[in-house]
Amino acid sequence: MPTDPITTILIALAALVLWVMSLLRHPIGTCPRCKGAHIVQTRLGRVRTCKKCAGTGLHRRRGATTVHGLYWTLTGNRQRQQRREDIARRLDARRTGDRP
Repeated sequence: MPTDPITTILIALAALVLWVMSLLRHPIGTCPRCKGAHIVQTRLGRVRTCKKCAGTGLHRRRGATTVHGLYWTLTGNRQRQQRREDIARRLDARRTGDRP
């Protein structure tokens, strides 16, 4: 069953968008080494805390740091500008004696 290349590209793009959205929503997952159990067994049979997650059982998902950095780069300037405008509006209201 041959598929159209555009359909394949759209499906891949949709999968990428869903993956990025899941990283934004859930950036931390269970540790891949201990599977969230906090401890691992060594080859000698000893039990110790997991070094990969430092015993927390949690680990940042692959790509989460990049996606969040990009998100805050894109939205950070807009939010900063809105805060500055809000502060300026409050200062103007204080100078004129009005309440915001």
